[in-house]
Amino acid sequence: MVIGESMGKGGIEFEAKDGESLNYITEAGLITETLVDTAELNGVQLLFESKISDLIIPDRYNPSIHDTDFIKMKINDQDIETKLIIGCDGANSMVRNKMGIQSMVKQYEQRGVVCTVEINPTNGNNTAFQRFLPNSILAFLPCQENQMSIVWSCSNGMAEKLQVIIVHFIPNINIYL
Repeated sequence: MVIGESMGKGGIEFEAKDGESLNYITEAGLITETLVDTAELNGVQLLFESKISDLIIPDRYNPSIHDTDFIKMKINDQDIETKLIIGCDGANSMVRNKMGIQSMVKQYEQRGVVCTVEINPTNGNNTAFQRFLPNSILAFLPCQENQMSIVWSCSNGMAEKLQVIIVHFIPNINIYL
């Protein structure tokens, strides 16, 4: 990984020992697919696009003892009891709210403009590049052998302008904000 600052005067490089990789970039969809497949192979019942209501978490809930009260809820109007609930229900989490867990939100007023491009690597595609610019960060991240992901983290306004410029010059590109 090669990291530089905006004026090109400072930087740092990281290299793994023995030719190993420092890290890997994996598409979120592949991670999700693997988690779902593994859960199902291990007998975990998954309920997608379900509506949870009437969530009751007992005050004395203690997962380390077997006689503790169960968490009770309705999922798609069916009564469910369980000893374990994992709250992965987004920014306005019902689970977090019912548990009394507070969260802090801070708006950074930034976005990442992301696209994947096909490249013709001459010496392999195994180095990530990141440049800290005065008001943004630009990264080139190797994906597959002939693909690189470009991530430009910048202000919301700059992201909107970049999207218009890129779409104008490269009409068939997919951009993610």
